[in-house]
Amino acid sequence: NQERMIKNRPPIRIGLGLHTGSLIMGIIGDQDRTDAATLSDSVNTASRMEGLTKFYGVNLLISESSLERLTNPDKFHLRFLGEVKVKGKNDAVRIYECIDGDLPGTYRKKLETLEDFNHAIMYFNTQQFEKAEHLFLQILQIHPGDNACRNLLKKTQKNLGKSYHKDLKSIDQMSTK
Repeated sequence: NQERMIKNRPPIRIGLGLHTGSLIMGIIGDQDRTDAATLSDSVNTASRMEGLTKFYGVNLLISESSLERLTNPDKFHLRFLGEVKVKGKNDAVRIYECIDGDLPGTYRKKLETLEDFNHAIMYFNTQQFEKAEHLFLQILQIHPGDNACRNLLKKTQKNLGKSYHKDLKSIDQMSTK
């Protein structure tokens, strides 16, 4: 990307989505044609996680099943983004952004606002939308480029003034890959 910037070209961005689960892998075909294949719902979910990086504007998302299998999860700086029903799935997946791979300036700003972000998510999930909105706005003053925060602020503002059943969970339903 440094070379691209010198040539006034836009940077190349990628998003990584990680999900952990079982799969079947092997070679299929016959004597004239063979192909490696992977069969698994976990592979589909990982692919959907990668697609969610565009929706949330983040570099790295991991599912809760991946988080649970980390030997030292405290070594990573994670932000819980919520629950998502990805296309083709009936069950929601809890997703987390890992900010450790962000560019240094972005990383510092997200780390600086991590505690407020976590409180804002908690307020959102307990339907304290005014408090969540206040914190999301505060975070965006420090880091205007925080796309996940901006996305969650919009979601919060849609819910302001509405009341829901106390046990209602906020789950994003994705209709695209």
